[in-house]
Amino acid sequence: MKYEFPVKLHRFTTEEFERKKARYVAKYGYTMHIPGFSDIVKFDIKPPPTEYEIYHYKKGHKFTLGYERYMEIQKHMAKKRESYLRMMSSPTPSWVNNIGTAMTLLDDINDSCGTLSLVCRVMARMVPKVAARFFMGPAGWLLTAADITNFAMTIMRAPIGTRTAKATLTNVGKANPFCKEAKVNRARRMRSIKPTKGEIIEGLQTTNNVFGIGLSLGPIVGAMIEAVAGPYRVLTGKKVRVKWPVPPLWAQEAAACAGVFAAQQLLTGGQEMSDEEHTKCYMVTEMASQIINPLFNEYHPIDNIEGMENIILTPPGPKDPSTRLLFEQEGIDPLTRLGFLCTQERDASVGELMDVGADRNNHTFREYAQNTKHTIMGQLGAQAVTSTSENMLSLWEGEDQVGLDIHPCIKAVTKIVENGFTVPEDITKRQMGFFTEMVLYPPPRGLEPDFRTIQNSICPRCGIKLLRRPVP
Repeated sequence: MKYEFPVKLHRFTTEEFERKKARYVAKYGYTMHIPGFSDIVKFDIKPPPTEYEIYHYKKGHKFTLGYERYMEIQKHMAKKRESYLRMMSSPTPSWVNNIGTAMTLLDDINDSCGTLSLVCRVMARMVPKVAARFFMGPAGWLLTAADITNFAMTIMRAPIGTRTAKATLTNVGKANPFCKEAKVNRARRMRSIKPTKGEIIEGLQTTNNVFGIGLSLGPIVGAMIEAVAGPYRVLTGKKVRVKWPVPPLWAQEAAACAGVFAAQQLLTGGQEMSDEEHTKCYMVTEMASQIINPLFNEYHPIDNIEGMENIILTPPGPKDPSTRLLFEQEGIDPLTRLGFLCTQERDASVGELMDVGADRNNHTFREYAQNTKHTIMGQLGAQAVTSTSENMLSLWEGEDQVGLDIHPCIKAVTKIVENGFTVPEDITKRQMGFFTEMVLYPPPRGLEPDFRTIQNSICPRCGIKLLRRPVP
């Protein structure tokens, strides 16, 4: 179970951070972040890594840490990096961030003191009256401390201006923890153990700071500030974009994404798999490309993930207990056998997998098509690859940017078949090459040849004699 002290000392911006942020903004621009549900409602009970674990994580010692803990640390570091990039790209000025840092510290103290005061009051009701005073005293002190920090936050939030001076003084006066009204209010709250809405929210924020389960209202406040700072940056001529939260994946979408990734990795292995296994991979990819279509329309990774090609991926290890048992019986440690087929490395970036996989997948499909060109299974696989290519291009560039056109050779062969003829089986590659050139550039250039031209002109010049197909 995760446990941390509820109040943390936050860091203010430094000159070094300002220089790094300036370089980052000059390259990528500003980004306004819209918080998602998971940014506000927290459920993270995994303890943060220790210095010992960080040392072994940097060294890549998965066996020492254990695969599950290694992946937990990797996710934790990814969240830390995402938080760092949010600060780097935020359009909010540094002086506003520094004020927000001080306000966050005071808010954590206020929430913790108010929550502990409520806990002490509840404990005082549960124990005998003799022992109740040992809880009521600290409850009053904590409630006073919460009012003092609330008074400090009220002063810091006070606007500077003559028009609002009267209303500001009134609010500050009411928040004074030492005035008579505040003392009466604390005395009334000390007699009650029923939490108010504000105390419930404070309690959930405190449990989030301590256990990782609760509410985090910081992203909402940050988004409200960026909603003002972002348009200001646009008016000054800066580049600002809006980053929406990652939508939660449905079970079928998560399975489809995993299927695309797994199929891509398997297909880079070349002809180590059978033709049937290749066909299954192609069909899985086609179905997955249709499932993730709505996801890409709502949240395109290219538009929302900065530096996606530089993200380092780690291949997942075996999760099924029976698979792990099988490895143990054979004396094999699966953590030492993890790696990508196409790179022969344990870890690889997205860019490396794309560069290596593009050529290998293309070569693999050509060999597969040659092996299965006269089978129904080959036709299914080829059709799946064609549909997948169309779907993926539509997802990547948009449906309006993808146009389909049948290759002139396919059109010519289709005309031959439709007119009751076929090509002899002993046709040579040289004749096929001549036929392709003639069909691609027929006289007059730019026009598709009709069947009579193919039969009486193109085929004789290529040395191909068409055969009439037998009538079934």
